[in-house]
Amino acid sequence: MSPNNIHLLRLLPGADSTGDIASSIGNRKGPISADKVLAVGLLADPGRGTDGESVVGPSAAGTGIADPRPHGMGTLTGRVATICDPQDIYCSIDKGRNSVLGALGTVLSKSPGASPDSAVVGGGSRLATALTSDFSHADLSGFGADLADLAAALNPPAGQSVNVSNAAHSATALLGTLSPLADLLTSGAVNPAATNTLSNAPAGTAENAANQVLAGAHTSDLSGAVSTLSQITDTATQLTGTGTKTRAESSPEIATLAATAATLNNQVAPLVTTPPEILDQASRVLSVLKPQVVVDQVLNIATGITSVNYTAILNDLAMLPQKVAALDVAGAHQIAGDLNNQFAPLVTMAAGVDLTWVSQILSTIPDPTGTAQIAAVVCNILSGVDVIRIADNVGQIQEIAWSVLEGNPAALTGLLPIGLDLASAATTMLTGTATKTDTSLLGEEAAPSVSSTQITRQTQNNDLRGPTNSLTEMAGTQDTEDLTELLGQGLDAATFVTSGAHTNYAGLTVDNPGRNAIQWLTDWFTLQIRHTT
Repeated sequence: MSPNNIHLLRLLPGADSTGDIASSIGNRKGPISADKVLAVGLLADPGRGTDGESVVGPSAAGTGIADPRPHGMGTLTGRVATICDPQDIYCSIDKGRNSVLGALGTVLSKSPGASPDSAVVGGGSRLATALTSDFSHADLSGFGADLADLAAALNPPAGQSVNVSNAAHSATALLGTLSPLADLLTSGAVNPAATNTLSNAPAGTAENAANQVLAGAHTSDLSGAVSTLSQITDTATQLTGTGTKTRAESSPEIATLAATAATLNNQVAPLVTTPPEILDQASRVLSVLKPQVVVDQVLNIATGITSVNYTAILNDLAMLPQKVAALDVAGAHQIAGDLNNQFAPLVTMAAGVDLTWVSQILSTIPDPTGTAQIAAVVCNILSGVDVIRIADNVGQIQEIAWSVLEGNPAALTGLLPIGLDLASAATTMLTGTATKTDTSLLGEEAAPSVSSTQITRQTQNNDLRGPTNSLTEMAGTQDTEDLTELLGQGLDAATFVTSGAHTNYAGLTVDNPGRNAIQWLTDWFTLQIRHTT
């Protein structure tokens, strides 16, 4: 049997891709024929439960988080072994009990970068894009080398032709590296709270390396670089499509390519100076930065908004300027004191967090109860409120009123200007509305219950008082999951899927002799090879 016959004996990166390839081969759609495959071993397969797999080791609940492959293993049935730790949600999840987690797992397993056959359209792809950055084609450590290769390809030694194919290859590689990095910079993931955590990490850690890379990326023009590389890639690909892989350096097309590439060096200059080892070390952190920020901040914000007494805030915000205008110092002092306490959670949420991005994330969570949608509306409205300015005004009013009450009447002259500014700043909060989210952009939803339909109807005007009252009402309904649990499920899935983290299969015993998963697969592969010799 030739070496090609045991091609799939090697565990490819990720049981997901390995299982997909095996299914394609077994259904006569793969890169090789099924008779050339001796055995396939899958660890932590997100498609576990696929027909034709042989289960090895302990029994696990449910199926894989990405759902079983619909066409099964076909003619490879009996040659595919799957091992799953029952505690590993990547391959063991009961979607009947974890509806949101299961829905997000289905979406995120088909996030950008997945094969075209498994791509999701509509709300699914929007959710995956919001929660992940596709670093599957990124090679940060090779960034400098790829940049040098592109320059060399477009500027050959005198008398030599330009290899357009090599230029297209280098530009494509650079595009795969810079695109997800540029995406991170424009998302809400790279905010002060997240970057402070990275900047405070000890030197030598991957987190510290990620902070250095982000610093270089911020001072580079990555959006311009991505545009430049797209132009180079498109032009070079079109030229190679004509059948000629080389062109004379003096040709107009090459002159245009070289001129375009020349701008690239200036656009990425700060990033180029970052040492390759730092770029390589940062990759792991940057590839999961989005879902980590979602877990650390979006969840906290979404659950925090339910603890705010919006009715009291809105009533007090409407009353305080009136008390100031009437020079009711005692009344203004009392209301300002109440508002200071009521506003504290909002100030915490507003500090260093992109509430618009949070709202977009929440609006795409496939939640049939409507809770996440209402939370999205609230965050959307709050994103247009200058919370810090309002809190500052309220604090100043409280201090001035206290000073007057303590016997300093001269301080009263500063009360009216601040009251006017407060009235202006509070307008958005009192009358502002949220941008409606097109329901076609949301994740798949189950048929809503009567209570969730009623709550959704109450938020149609999208003013702050309506949806916050709905959150209060929703908290008392028996058919609604707790918001923390609801979002926690889904956002844990985002982190888990994008990080590729699994339990330690070298420590999972799978048979009576006591072999672990790795040992069992190694022995099984060896046995299959021996049978062919």
